[in-house]
Amino acid sequence: MQQLILVNNSQKGLAMKKQDAIQIFGSAAELARATGKSRAAVSRLNDNLTQSKSDEVIGAAIRTGVKVPADILRRHRRGAE
Repeated sequence: MQQLILVNNSQKGLAMKKQDAIQIFGSAAELARATGKSRAAVSRLNDNLTQSKSDEVIGAAIRTGVKVPADILRRHRRGAE
């Protein structure tokens, strides 16, 4: 049974890096597939994702059953404190 980890992302300072989003899915191409975007759109993303883009990435991970690595969650928690 998979464990779902909920993160309070309403706190100021919580941002996801583009590289974190790519790491979650293993490649930019897989991130693009999971979010329904083109690879070009993924390559044009800013290095710091907006909250809505971060939410989209997390939503795609949940929807596709991809686990968000603990180190990424820890960085975001630490950044929110």
